Amino acid sequence: MDTSHHRALHGPGLIEIVLGATLSLALGVVLAAVWLVLKPVETVKEPSEESNASVVYFIPGETSAASGRTWMRKRQVLVEAQTGDLAVFEQELNAWAAAAIKPPAPDSLDTVVPGQINFRIRDSLLQIAAPATLNLLGLSHPVVIQARGTFAPSNGNGPIYRPKELFVGSLAVHRVPGLSEWMVSYLTRVQSFPEDVMTGWKKLASASVDGEVVTLKLP
Repeated sequence: MDTSHHRALHGPGLIEIVLGATLSLALGVVLAAVWLVLKPVETVKEPSEESNASVVYFIPGETSAASGRTWMRKRQVLVEAQTGDLAVFEQELNAWAAAAIKPPAPDSLDTVVPGQINFRIRDSLLQIAAPATLNLLGLSHPVVIQARGTFAPSNGNGPIYRPKELFVGSLAVHRVPGLSEWMVSYLTRVQSFPEDVMTGWKKLASASVDGEVVTLKLP
């Protein structure tokens, strides 16, 4: 009895059923992930008691023109690797980002192209966020990438940022083991940072997020 005749009489085999179910499940997971990535994020100034659990919110950090001057003094301390503790506030980080961290070109061919970085410090967590362009299947889609986390020590490269939460659009990337670390590494490669500050950063003894301030311990 040939195969086609056998299938007509008995239907698909067990392997075919399992393979079909697996492919359908995988496709469903991919489509769900894409839908969450493209689902709009709601930008608000402050959290609300009436927040919708099904909505991902983005709260930008504060900016201040005057903080640019205080950051320049602290930047000099960091670059020169002076001793002592250095307290840095979100307004100073945002003044630094606006002046020194330039986003990649909008026409970049990278899959994810981040825009202007924004910092927010609350509840002993540092939020690093940016609007971004997602280049997918020949189309460009605007998304918001936001991470909240703290710092961990490394081997000679200065403290490493470790996100406890990371969202790309409305997709909770941190729920997939190892994916947050990969995303941070990828974004670090496509986003350039001032070389002098990065050199000073590698000399830090430690960094911590305390309340609404980042504390840098200089050697």
